[in-house]
Amino acid sequence: MKTLIIGANGKIGSKLASKLKNSAHPPVLMVREQKQVEEYKQQGYETVLGDLEKDISHAFDGVEAVVFAAGSGADTGQDKTHLIDRLGAKKAIDEAIKHKANRFILLSVLGADKDP
Repeated sequence: MKTLIIGANGKIGSKLASKLKNSAHPPVLMVREQKQVEEYKQQGYETVLGDLEKDISHAFDGVEAVVFAAGSGADTGQDKTHLIDRLGAKKAIDEAIKHKANRFILLSVLGADKDP
């Protein structure tokens, strides 16, 4: 089952990619920068260039599962959080449905900014 990892360059996304690399669920890594595409391809990963603020439909071709591990980051404002974490996630869900992916996992966290 081919698995698209959105946010593959992040901490969780890169760990998941490593675990899936030689499994029955080969990952397709979606990253935002061309240099990341080249780096991951050299490591043997199928990689696509994609930006959640733009059209990402091409990333879903042939994908059966999607893991949304992207996030706007701790150093961005509420505008980017809304664009990436909310609208980007919705866009990814809509594309997964359109491309008939049969699994979608959205990674999220609540309260990470609070002291334990």
